[in-house]
Order: sequence, then C-alpha cells, then structure tokens
Amino acid sequence: MPIVLALAACATVTAPEKTKASARIQSDVMDVIHVLETASGPSCDERKLVKTEVVQRATAVDYSAVERWTIDRCGKLVQYLVTFKPGANGGVDFSVRPER
Repeated sequence: MPIVLALAACATVTAPEKTKASARIQSDVMDVIHVLETASGPSCDERKLVKTEVVQRATAVDYSAVERWTIDRCGKLVQYLVTFKPGANGGVDFSVRPER
C-alpha cells in the first residue's frame, strides 16, 4: 500500500521541457520511474524531474520515439530512456529503462 501512496504523489508532475507526451502519459511515465527509483537502492526523498529531451523522433519507417528523462536524485542526475510507440488499440504504449 505505501507504494500506491507514493505513486499518487507523482501523478501531478509535468515535465519541464521538450517532451512530446501528453500530461496523462507524463504522469504514467513518472509513476514507472518512481518505481524504478524506489528499487534503485539508496533511500532519497529528494527525487525530481529536471529535464526531458527528444533523442529520436518517430519516423514513417519506425513509429517509435525515444526521450531522455533526467531525474535529480538527492543531487545526483540519473537518466532514463523512455520509448513511445502507437498502441495497438489507439493511444500510446511506452517503456522506461535506465540509461547506461
């Protein structure tokens, strides 16, 4: 239950720049990032989205787009790659992974 409460706290986060995702998708992405951050190890109550940038735009050949989302984790910048693609039934599917 605590995870659900923690995720709800991230629901109103809006990316500060450049993302092409809607406010609803941004919230969903931040929910996933929050889960990944919680599992990352060191406890830190100071996590915040500080930057987004388009890494790869969608094309007619590959409808996937990739963005880099940068999180400030207690003063340490951590980056995630977020891949967006059209959903099979409309909407948008996405995946999130730490950038290495």
